[in-house]
Amino acid sequence: SGEYIWLSMIGGRSSQPFHAPDICYDADGWQYNLGSYPIALDEEHSLFGLWLEANKTTENGETLEHVVFYFYLFPNETRKLSDGIVLFKLTSGRHGTVEETLALHADFIRNLFFSAPTLPTQPS
Repeated sequence: SGEYIWLSMIGGRSSQPFHAPDICYDADGWQYNLGSYPIALDEEHSLFGLWLEANKTTENGETLEHVVFYFYLFPNETRKLSDGIVLFKLTSGRHGTVEETLALHADFIRNLFFSAPTLPTQPS
């Protein structure tokens, strides 16, 4: 639909390389609201993530708006940080309502995950 969405992925084997996005927004003087949002991936599966709607007025009076949707990816169900963790984050301007913007993010995620080629499984 022509809107920009920025994809950021930050990974590591501990929680030290990154933190939740609200910490950066707070430190930079943004005002924000937080919530959770489920994305239906297909008829049976959903992906639950967190969202952030942030606003900031710059020194020259310009109002900036961001909508951020993020979740964490783990390589297995044990969720041990030493096995690795990835913060998956989408950021965009607000396009319509927050809900409409999150729907754009959801479309991006569905297209990314379902149009990606299937990788062969690695031997144990």
